[in-house]
Amino acid sequence: MSDIKTIPDFSPPICTSDHCRHYSFDLDGFLSGTGPRCARGIDISGPGEASPCLPAGSQFRARIDCPLREDYTDEERAAWRAWVNESLERVRIVMPAIPKGQGGVIDCPACKVGRVHWSRSPRNGHLHAQCTTPNCFSVMQ
Repeated sequence: MSDIKTIPDFSPPICTSDHCRHYSFDLDGFLSGTGPRCARGIDISGPGEASPCLPAGSQFRARIDCPLREDYTDEERAAWRAWVNESLERVRIVMPAIPKGQGGVIDCPACKVGRVHWSRSPRNGHLHAQCTTPNCFSVMQ
């Protein structure tokens, strides 16, 4: 028998929201003055221009829909929600296993393959931890 462990695949599915799938916004872009972006090339950087991209039912959404608007499917939303819930469950498993102290390495109790490297600030107690298995567990607390 082989001692080689299979590395679980925790790759995230497409990240869904209630916005149009072409809409993207990042704080760095906002702070540098570029504003939200449309992947289909529509300029939505001006005031109110992004309103057709907003979730249905939003008080800020325009009454005129964008002709290129595409919503995420129910299956995509379900896959994203399941991945988020599974990720949170791994956090609930790993966090209590991290011992007191300033730092160290433990076997990951969530994936049972990787190792969790962690450090805790002696000044404010903030914790940084990450499993060596991709997308298994990481936290900055």
